[in-house]
Parts: sequence; structure tokens; C-alpha cells
Amino acid sequence: MSLKIVLPRIEGEGKKVKDLIIYILSFDFPLTVKQIHHKILKEHGLNVTYQAVHKTVLQLLGAGVLEKTEKNFRISPTWISSVKSFINNIELKYSKEKNLLKKLLYLSDSDSHVVVNKLNSIKELDDLLLSFMSQEKEFYSYVKHVWFPLIHTEKIIDYSSSTKTEKIVVCSDKYPLDKYCINYLKRLGEKVGVSKEFDDTYSFSIYGNYVVQSFFEKTLMDSLEEIYSKTQSIKKLDLVEFNKKFFDRKTEIILLTAYNPVLANFLKEKLKKHLE
Repeated sequence: MSLKIVLPRIEGEGKKVKDLIIYILSFDFPLTVKQIHHKILKEHGLNVTYQAVHKTVLQLLGAGVLEKTEKNFRISPTWISSVKSFINNIELKYSKEKNLLKKLLYLSDSDSHVVVNKLNSIKELDDLLLSFMSQEKEFYSYVKHVWFPLIHTEKIIDYSSSTKTEKIVVCSDKYPLDKYCINYLKRLGEKVGVSKEFDDTYSFSIYGNYVVQSFFEKTLMDSLEEIYSKTQSIKKLDLVEFNKKFFDRKTEIILLTAYNPVLANFLKEKLKKHLE
């Protein structure tokens, strides 16, 4: 279910019942509709009927913003997570700090140096990973099908010529498009290893001491597999189909970012063995 993001405005003119309900339940929960109505009248001075409050509560319940326990209501933890992820992604996009990886981990509430974000497309993921790539001296990647050369030709050339980053990619060489991408990366000076065993719904990258894991929906990766399996050469690649079914497709990608030097070094050594 798609969760609509509602940002409360509770000061000045234009106060809305929906905003007040969310604001009230942010501090006092769970509450019945009667209790919410009472607080709106007495604490916020908005003259509104019980029926109007009840109707709005049901609307928020249907939108996934609230959840019900018996006759009481509270804000849905799922909606809270959705808002948090949404705000974190905006913060990342608008951040002017040079090191987005450190910024990403700064957003975490814990001391474990791990943060989880939700992204909505491969394009969004690629923009973030290319930013990471340009800021660290080492870049390692483990992904079944390397799609970057199919869509980011100019960005990859600019990146390769402007950085001295050590780059190692481990991927599949099963299909013609795989072989094209491998040869393309090698011409740019990147080291490429081949593996025969991959989990389609998972990939990871290492940027210095940062490990970034991506988890994909199976239907998305099935579409990519279909495109790779049927395309016999780069000249026959249908970019319109590629963008529609994969690159620009709306999906859910879970991105787990961790600052972990020990794990990063362990994974680097595992990937280097594919070059032997």
C-alpha cells in the first residue's frame, strides 16, 4: 500500500483537522476519537464537530497513517518509518557535504554505524552509488549483471579519467551484454572478475571501509534477466524497454550502509580471488 506523507502544520491560521490529529497522537497515544476531539477543542481551539474528526481519523486509518487497537488509535510505525526514509533521502539529495557516505551514516539514530534506506528505482540507486564512487579511493562491486555501461557511458568515462580509485568488479559473463560490459570496463582500466554463482536479488559494493548492500524485488531482477538473455548484441539492445522495465521502473530497493573496516577488508579479499 502506498503511504501518503502528511507533514503537520499546527501553528497560525489554516490549521487542519488532519494535521492536529497527527500532532496530538505524536505525544499522547493511543486515544479514542472522543479523546482526540476533546483535545482539538480544548487545547488547540479549533471548532470542529465530532463527526468531522471521526471521518478524518477513518481517512488516516485507510491511508495507513494511523492504526487501530480496539477503540483506540495511534500513528502507524510503518508510516513513521516511511516518513523517516523519505526525509533521509531528501536530506541526502540536498546535502552539500562532500562525503555522502558519512552523511548517510550520520542520519542513523544508533551507534552501530549502520543505516537502512528505501529507494524507489535503479536510477535513484545509481545516482547515489556514483556519488559514493567518486569520494573513496577504493571501489569494489559484486553484482550479477553490470548495467552501468549501458546507461552511464559518459559518467563512467568522466569518473574513470578523473579519479585514481582502485576499481574491482565481479560479475557474470553468461550473456553477450555481460561480455560487452566486462570489455568496456576493462578498456577503462578496471579489474573485472567472473563468478558463476549469484543471488539475483542481492548485490553489494565496498567504498573504502563502507559496505553498501542492495536488496531488490525479484520481479525487477527477473525483467533484467529477460533483457540480458534475449539481447544478442549491444546494437540490438532496446533502451526504451530497458528503461521502462528496469532502470526507471518504480520498485522498492532496500539499501543497507555500514561502516565496518573488518567486514570491508574481508569482502575485498574474497572479491580479489575472482581475479586469479
